[in-house]
Amino acid sequence: MKLSLQTRVVVIATVAMLVAVSSILVASGYVFVREHTVALTSRSVAIATSLRVQMERLLQYGIPIENLIGFDAQCQEAVEAYPGIDFAMVVDNNGTVLFHNEARNRGHRLAAPALLELVESGEQGVALYTRNGIENYAAVVPVAGPEGLLKAAIIVGFPSSLVASKARGMLGIGVGIGIIFMALGAMALVVALSALVTRPLTRLITSLDEIRHSATDLTRRVSVTTNGEIQRLARTFNGLMEDLQSTTVSKAELENALHALQETEERYRRVVETSPSAILVDCDNHLVFVNPAGHRLLGAELTGQLLGKPLIEFVHPDSRQKIQQHIESLYQGAQTFQATDIQLIRLDGTVLDVEITGIAFVYDDKPAAQVVVHDVTVARQKTEALEHIASHDILTGLPNRSLMLDRLNSALAFAQRYSRCTTVVFLDLDNFKFINDSLGHAHGDMLLKAVAGRLAECVREVDTVARLGGDEFVVILFDQPELNTDVIPVLERIRGSIRQPLALGGREYSVTSSIGFAVYPEDGTDAETLLRNADEAMYKAKELGRDNYQPYSKDLHKRITQRLSLHNALRQAVDRQEFVIHYLPQVELLSGRFVAMEALVRWNHPEQGLITPEQFIPVAEETGLILPLGEYVLHAACAQAREWADQGLPHLRVAVNLSPRQFRQAGLPGTIETILHGSGLDPGLLELELTEGLFMRNLDESIHTMTAIRELGVGLSIDDFGTGYSSLAALKQFPLNRLKIAQAFMHDIPDDADSIAIAKSIIALGHSMKIRVSAEGVETLRQLHFLQASGCDEIQGYLVSRPIPPERIPDLVTRNRDFMWVPREL
Repeated sequence: MKLSLQTRVVVIATVAMLVAVSSILVASGYVFVREHTVALTSRSVAIATSLRVQMERLLQYGIPIENLIGFDAQCQEAVEAYPGIDFAMVVDNNGTVLFHNEARNRGHRLAAPALLELVESGEQGVALYTRNGIENYAAVVPVAGPEGLLKAAIIVGFPSSLVASKARGMLGIGVGIGIIFMALGAMALVVALSALVTRPLTRLITSLDEIRHSATDLTRRVSVTTNGEIQRLARTFNGLMEDLQSTTVSKAELENALHALQETEERYRRVVETSPSAILVDCDNHLVFVNPAGHRLLGAELTGQLLGKPLIEFVHPDSRQKIQQHIESLYQGAQTFQATDIQLIRLDGTVLDVEITGIAFVYDDKPAAQVVVHDVTVARQKTEALEHIASHDILTGLPNRSLMLDRLNSALAFAQRYSRCTTVVFLDLDNFKFINDSLGHAHGDMLLKAVAGRLAECVREVDTVARLGGDEFVVILFDQPELNTDVIPVLERIRGSIRQPLALGGREYSVTSSIGFAVYPEDGTDAETLLRNADEAMYKAKELGRDNYQPYSKDLHKRITQRLSLHNALRQAVDRQEFVIHYLPQVELLSGRFVAMEALVRWNHPEQGLITPEQFIPVAEETGLILPLGEYVLHAACAQAREWADQGLPHLRVAVNLSPRQFRQAGLPGTIETILHGSGLDPGLLELELTEGLFMRNLDESIHTMTAIRELGVGLSIDDFGTGYSSLAALKQFPLNRLKIAQAFMHDIPDDADSIAIAKSIIALGHSMKIRVSAEGVETLRQLHFLQASGCDEIQGYLVSRPIPPERIPDLVTRNRDFMWVPREL
């Protein structure tokens, strides 16, 4: 059976489009699965390598791998920071999990043979294994210790189901692309039909009407230049007319020919009206035809709502000039045009994103424009959503580091061109980790989102607020005046806004911020330098007590450089054990005997001599070196106390200060027990001094740790009591032996009534709880007489003795053993 031209065109176009779309979907799906698997595998290797570098740096300081506090959090941050990564862990050489982004998995042993084999081999690689019925890819990177021996392996991976999920998403995108191709094919089909059918039929019908109105003129002929069925029909009609000229033609034959032409026209009309694409015809700047899809596109229920109106009326003002020029070009002889990034306005005011193809047309013997409109609103929204995700922080919706750097570079280019200033503000929330740990990550996220909103309200629309990660934010103040006088009011607004209370978990909390800022061009001419300098200024703000803002200065950079130098020197000092311990005697007022020695560490620097703790302990806390240093001091003090006992001295307690990091260290009671066992010291002769703020963050956990220490027989005291925030309800739960009155209160005794009242209250409080009380910083006889009269149990300070080396202790104790205490110069 012979098919008509129209049928052949439709069939061929449909088959071709289906084959093309199917091929694209299959090929893109295969390539996507392969490339996405490779990309996730490479990302896993990169993350594992980064974690290995961090761990190997820490191992360089001699810290046992199992004491790397916080590496669970590092694993968790790696998983949260990189979409698609499902797990990150650290295992030892036997496959036992040491750290995991999910802490409950610690201590488990790897069950997958393929993964375990790769770990035990000590080689870097990628393993494919099955866990709980799910295939997983895992990158394994070995970790070496300072001596080059294999210590552990870092494993980072993702489930293969993630790739399948992404592939399904890719399939959805492919289907969307297929729809677009089908629509384009439909438009191409419309163009072809217009060229091959519509215009020839129009000319043919016009000729037939003329012949019908002048039926006696048998010399008229139909003129059609196209090939195909219409041309054959025209030739047939012309043949009939020739036969009519020479012979008598029946009316029936003529009517049959006319009927054939009408059927052809009707078939074309059905194609246009059933087209899924909107088709409109504009003639003399008025719509003369709109198909049903066009009515739906523009939101019209009745034909009269559109016909007679200019097409340009439905075009968005931003696009009108462009479309008007294209239509005029068709009127002036152009055959077609294509326009993208065009917006139409529906009758209800809704704005649509569309693509338009225009074709030259003839309507009632007048030039006209036939336009085919394709709605791409949904596709464009999906594209914009993907672009937003790639450039913005998922939690807060603020620009991420990538977009922030792009905007900062643009702001710097503008400032350079027009001799203006740009200010980079680096902001960090104070004590955010405390809120996040105590209230949970959900409340921490609420706080971060609230801060993001407040920051955005404090700046102009041209400025940029970005989140770098954690509780760090960057604000770019665009186009500042040369003197930069506007920055201080902005910083005040930011600081005040963040301090406003926020309801979290049924209670109100207030947070503060430490802010540093650097100004282009004085503090740097490129983005990296300005960000680094603003960051340094922020740390200066933290050092100055937090809740303030500080500018960058070259002096600040010099001090930070010196601090970094101190970091490096301190690491070497720990490795070389360049520390000595001096002891500050404590005297019992009632008997006058020396009853304890407080261990005070000094850094015996090879070039600078003895360095006091105030200069290097904060740095040790910040770098984590306080853990090996604190353990060294504890071990040395216990060994020294045992040596004094072996020399026949009276039983002397040795008091050792514990830092916050030491106290929160996992396994602290076990470490103390090991040191006591190794030195042979009676546990009753060891006393650990804690500060109030050290255990108030997590009360239950602190009480548990303190109880475990007391069960060893070791004493506990609160150092600098009265300067923290202890509540009496909490204090009564602590298994304490001693309260130590802070030196700050002793300084003004007996001249200051408030200091006297506080000291007496602490003494009375301690005795009421059956706890002994010791006073620090006693320097005058008047202070001594006050403490004796107030019932204080023990004292220490320069009135008794300055800190002295351990070899001088026996002589000091022996000289003062048999008489009531009298201060002496040493």
